[in-house]
Amino acid sequence: MEGRRSLLGLLTRYRAISAIVVVAFGLRVVAASNDFWLDEIWTWMTTLQMESASDVLFRIRDENNHFLNTLWIYWLGPNAGVLSYRLGSVVTGTLSVAVAGLIGNRQSKTAGCVCSLLMATSYLQVHYSSEARGYGAVVCFSLIGFWLLERSTLQPSTRRDGAFAIVSVLGILAQPMFVYAYGSLGIWWLIHTWPQRQHLRHWIASGFRCHLLPIAFGGWLYAINVRHMVNGGGPIDPLADVLSQTLSLTVGGPYSGWPMTLQALLALLLVVLAIWKIAGTRDRRWVFFTLIIFVMPALLLIVVNRSEIYPRYFVISQAFATLALGLMLAEVWQRSGRWRGISACLLVLIVSGNLWHVERLARLGRGNYRATLAWMFEQSGSGPLFVGSDHDFRNQMLLSFHQQFFERRIVYFDGQHWPPNGQDWFIAHRIEEGTEFAQQISPNRQTEYRLKRVVPYAGLSGWEWAIYRRADLATEADSGTTETKR
Repeated sequence: MEGRRSLLGLLTRYRAISAIVVVAFGLRVVAASNDFWLDEIWTWMTTLQMESASDVLFRIRDENNHFLNTLWIYWLGPNAGVLSYRLGSVVTGTLSVAVAGLIGNRQSKTAGCVCSLLMATSYLQVHYSSEARGYGAVVCFSLIGFWLLERSTLQPSTRRDGAFAIVSVLGILAQPMFVYAYGSLGIWWLIHTWPQRQHLRHWIASGFRCHLLPIAFGGWLYAINVRHMVNGGGPIDPLADVLSQTLSLTVGGPYSGWPMTLQALLALLLVVLAIWKIAGTRDRRWVFFTLIIFVMPALLLIVVNRSEIYPRYFVISQAFATLALGLMLAEVWQRSGRWRGISACLLVLIVSGNLWHVERLARLGRGNYRATLAWMFEQSGSGPLFVGSDHDFRNQMLLSFHQQFFERRIVYFDGQHWPPNGQDWFIAHRIEEGTEFAQQISPNRQTEYRLKRVVPYAGLSGWEWAIYRRADLATEADSGTTETKR
């Protein structure tokens, strides 16, 4: 009864933030209500080969293995619904919104509301906390870790130190890239507590409580698993484009082109200005924001030295950049006059731009593969679906997963085993925007195929499909070509 009263009191105290959290949950559920894409299917298929839960740590050694997420999917079993598999990410992503509000609330109630609103509607946060991977959880544990350390440095507490250690371990298990969040938190803790070193015994004890467990666990996990992880590969994009896309999407800007570059520069300017304003108040948090948004991700890129870099690798930095923007906009809002108008305009533009992307994610999903296959079955009479594609690994995995939703068989021919007259259907895919799909192709230089349908996707995860049918089967009865622009 007392616990219920405490929860009710908390909800009443943070009424506005609670309402925003409810909206955040709804956005993530809607965004999660579409088809699995490759990396999620990869994890699902990996769990089918597991003999016990310990395999997550001791046997599975590829970068697609986000430990907590893999365990969640394994625990649910092979027949759970897509939304069930994504529920862990949805819940932790929603919790991130609440924690962002609590962090902002330290500055003011306005800051709490603005920070939670920006986090709730952030397209990158909605996107990655609505798919069955570890990115939503790693952001959540990073924010909780910051909130706990912030409170602990103001009011030292053995419980908070222990809670921080546990949260750090969970962050590592959510996604190993938590290491750069932990590095930022560790340096900030050192700077913040350094004046307390005259009480050496208490300072050392606090350090052990906060850092011994995560450092020991992280080292152990690296030794038995992470250092053996295999890079699964993927498309290679210029780093400048990836960074520009991440920054642009942070403020609700476009995916590509010169408008993306312009919005990225604007976002960078706003984030730098936000950190500068925090520093101007002699708030040491500016050191932490600089570390986690700029310094640590740069160091990680140098150490890892890999070609395949994507916006999701910066999702922790983007969350704290969003938090910094929220703190600045709230501070400007409280000045009243024209400054309040500027703050309101920026807030509306950022939120509306992000919601535009969220709406596209809800509508287009990560590819609408199941509906497309259902249409192909309708066009194919009563027999099996004979299919080939331009990428055996990616498309065959998608087709293998979605086969379970259809009674009729999908027969896939890889590039080495094409039938003499070609298969009935050919699927081409495209991840990045580029030239239009050709209306007619001949993949094996013998059989001609005509474009019948283009299936768009929202971006970041998944890809477009271009559905071709063998020319002698492509009759007027087939549905015509449809192509939807992003």
